[in-house]
Amino acid sequence: MIVRVLAIAAATLRESTRSAPVRLAALLLLLCVPVMAWLVGDGEDGRVWAARTFTVEGLRLVLPLAAAVGGAFVLRPAARAGWALLPARRGEWFAGAALAGLGMILLSTALFVSGAVVMAPGESARVVRPVRATGLVAAPGTATGAASPADRHWADPNKGQALTFAFVRPDTAQLAGEVEFELVWTQEAAPARGVPFDVYVLAPGSEAARVKAEARSLSRRRASFSAAMPAGDALHVQLVPNDPVLIVGVAEQGIFLDGGRVSPLPGILWLALLAVAAAALCMAVSLWFRSWSTAPTAALAGLLLLAALTLLPGIAPTGRMAADRRAAVESDKDAMQVLESAAAQLPELLPSAAFDAYLRGREVVPTPGEAARRGLIALALLPLGAVTFRRRQIAR
Repeated sequence: MIVRVLAIAAATLRESTRSAPVRLAALLLLLCVPVMAWLVGDGEDGRVWAARTFTVEGLRLVLPLAAAVGGAFVLRPAARAGWALLPARRGEWFAGAALAGLGMILLSTALFVSGAVVMAPGESARVVRPVRATGLVAAPGTATGAASPADRHWADPNKGQALTFAFVRPDTAQLAGEVEFELVWTQEAAPARGVPFDVYVLAPGSEAARVKAEARSLSRRRASFSAAMPAGDALHVQLVPNDPVLIVGVAEQGIFLDGGRVSPLPGILWLALLAVAAAALCMAVSLWFRSWSTAPTAALAGLLLLAALTLLPGIAPTGRMAADRRAAVESDKDAMQVLESAAAQLPELLPSAAFDAYLRGREVVPTPGEAARRGLIALALLPLGAVTFRRRQIAR
């Protein structure tokens, strides 16, 4: 049986690759990122940014979408295919088609990533290796409470609070870093500063080594800072809120130092592996629905899965603080609150943190469990679909 399944998969792949439209699509996949980056980007830095954007969006959106729709139309009942006339072998045809679909996903991803790698060798394409904080320092006047599921620590300028994070000293001559923060507006007056905190770099035990860093706003909730590297073995970075109407919240994973530049190739390959696992899950769901329904219904099911695990998890973060406060004061939840809470617990189809890190020019840290869970679920659905497909009536 295994030999027949592999033979069916190989024959399906061979037949697909001989098609002229498939060969044209393969060429377009290979040239997509370099050509679009060259057309859109202005200068070397602009082309690197465009290449990262097209790489991220292609792997995060286009590949799962194509797998969800394509998986529904992999099985085409026809007399020449054989399985329409041999119900006892339908499960083998199903498994062979699923393996062929997975092979097409791997081949498409390899071509697309090869085009993205062409834009990666330059020095400007290298990404930052982030040095994360080792913890929050419990110094006098430091806020230590974690007020949200993201372990965000808050500092109130009206109470003289600050946030001091400990770091392992990076091996660089100039200190640079970024901060991702949240704000709580406490009064009716408008915020008066672009960056609502001052950044100080200091060596523990040496008050003379306290240096004020130059802070610059990058976006609404991101800021960068730079300063001369102080002397000493250890390193602390202190954030002092400077706007009396804003309470600043920063998580330990929301602040990092620039630890040097590294090649982006390992990060690109890891993102490709995550995308392949997510695409395989979308294809497996579509194939499972195809095993007992029509192809359009299966395609719709795959698209619904993609939408549910892409859009719904994003509902909660913007209103999570408000939801937590409401849950603390309300004992009964209505149907909409229950639905909101359930949507917040849905896992993302693709972990946005990894793709956002690469898009912002940071090194991507592999998390093997993210890809393994999606891949195992996809593999578990295939035998179930084969059994169901063998027992049902054929429908186009």
